[in-house]
Amino acid sequence: MHYHIHSELINFVVIYAYALTSLTSVSIISDIAIPSAVLLSVCFLKVKYSSIHFVAIAIICVGVIIGFVNDFKIYAGSGAGKEPLAGDFLALLGGFLYATENVLQEHFIRKPADIWNFLGFIGMFGMIITFIESICLGELSQLKNVNKDDTGKIIANFLGMAAVEFVVYSVIPFYVSRSGATLLNLSDTTTIIWSMLFDCLLYNQKFRWLPPLAFVIEVTGIMIFSMKKPVKPSDENTEVVEVMMEETKIKESCDKVE
Repeated sequence: MHYHIHSELINFVVIYAYALTSLTSVSIISDIAIPSAVLLSVCFLKVKYSSIHFVAIAIICVGVIIGFVNDFKIYAGSGAGKEPLAGDFLALLGGFLYATENVLQEHFIRKPADIWNFLGFIGMFGMIITFIESICLGELSQLKNVNKDDTGKIIANFLGMAAVEFVVYSVIPFYVSRSGATLLNLSDTTTIIWSMLFDCLLYNQKFRWLPPLAFVIEVTGIMIFSMKKPVKPSDENTEVVEVMMEETKIKESCDKVE
């Protein structure tokens, strides 16, 4: 239950961040989930990272800082009705919460059978919590204000988002169980280019060189991070078991020779 409340809080924080700052900026700044996932993995999952991984994290943090600079150059002194700095900090909070969500997934999913239990519970509790939120926040009453001419567009948007969320929440547990929370957050970095293009095409934003620069820096961090695989406790246990089995085989071979 706590996991599902946490997940709904992430959606609320990030969506509100989109209303205050740019799409590209949210995508860049929310990448703070990467170092957050690493720290949480070290503290709670006991994953061991080498110095090369921490160098990669530092490089990615440079990309996050560029996200702040991008917003400052666009909106500072513009008099626009947005609050870019508030949106940036909400994106920052959402990124950290997203990292904790993924680390919790990695903790809960120990074997393939756990994935199906996880998906069943997240679907059931997610529906219940969302319904309660919509009542408490008065969102259901907002349906009365919908223009009949826009009904088709609104339904299409809801169905599109529901389909995307269904695919995302169905695939991520398999990915996390196979590759871990940190690599998942590293992979999310690639969304920066797409969000920048949508900013330009849908919202008539000017093309700026800072988002592509942040993307290049973060991809560089990803490549460095991927050069060496982090060590998990389960990997160490597997190595110990393999060594013990090998020693047993050698001992049995020696006994046969004698």
